[in-house]
Amino acid sequence: MSFVIAISVFLLGLTTVMALYFGLTEQPRSSWPSAGGAPRYGGSSSLARSSLQWGGVSGKLFAWWVEKTAAADHNAPRVRRIDVALTRAGFNQAEQFALYRAARVAAVALAVLAGLVIAHFYPRWRIPALLGGAVAGYLLPDHVIKRLGRKRQRTILHELPAILDLLVVTLEAGQGLFEAIKVVGRETARQGRVLGKELVTAAAEMGAGVSLEDSLGNLSERTGVEDLKSIAAVIIQSKEIGGRLGPSLRAAGELLTSKRQLKAEEAAQKSSVKMLLPLVLLILPAMMIIILGPAIIQIFELIVGAAS
Repeated sequence: MSFVIAISVFLLGLTTVMALYFGLTEQPRSSWPSAGGAPRYGGSSSLARSSLQWGGVSGKLFAWWVEKTAAADHNAPRVRRIDVALTRAGFNQAEQFALYRAARVAAVALAVLAGLVIAHFYPRWRIPALLGGAVAGYLLPDHVIKRLGRKRQRTILHELPAILDLLVVTLEAGQGLFEAIKVVGRETARQGRVLGKELVTAAAEMGAGVSLEDSLGNLSERTGVEDLKSIAAVIIQSKEIGGRLGPSLRAAGELLTSKRQLKAEEAAQKSSVKMLLPLVLLILPAMMIIILGPAIIQIFELIVGAAS
């Protein structure tokens, strides 16, 4: 028993040290302003400096944590994946990345603590509870961030046809592409649209000197929506060949609407298959009990009466 306790304490300490190590050493790519004062646009998933101000002892501690998570290896593949996942989930500030790191360490500690509680009541499951808690606590923040990113992508897909129609109307009214993106992005962002905020960011990048191709590429990479990549390709191609952008975007919008209708029809056709399992397991047994229950009771009473 003492050997098992020693192994459990060793695994707990090792897990905590590993969590703190990864929390302090896996750093995001820095996108803070360079020494010259110009912002960097090297990647679309960069984390920006926030305007939040923190004071007191807790503020100093948090500032130290932010500093630790903002100055190390900026090109590690795993860090880039976390950076992209946070950006697609809508978290693009350095403080939010630090909070994510702190949440991962806290999740590991709490999950291991829960494993210790389980191990206290069920000593035979001590080691699986500790290891399972450590793994679950380490993977839980990633799972939450990915779910938030998928939810945000669905929201953008839902908003895309209407915003694309607004872009077409603005272009056909005589505005240029940059002004159309700026105006539509500002007005839709004022209404709380997620895609509108992304268009405002793209317009700010173009206003800062980033090319149209790069800003649209950054937009599609930040959101991770494939339809935005196709629309960006249509815009770039129309600009290169000198064609009219309004009809091209209108055709792209009609194609998106058709795809949404096809997906809705496909979901409606799948609903009958999805209803089959609860129908067979839940509704059908209840109906059989209601219909055959009285007859079974009468047959049982007849058999008992004949036997007596």
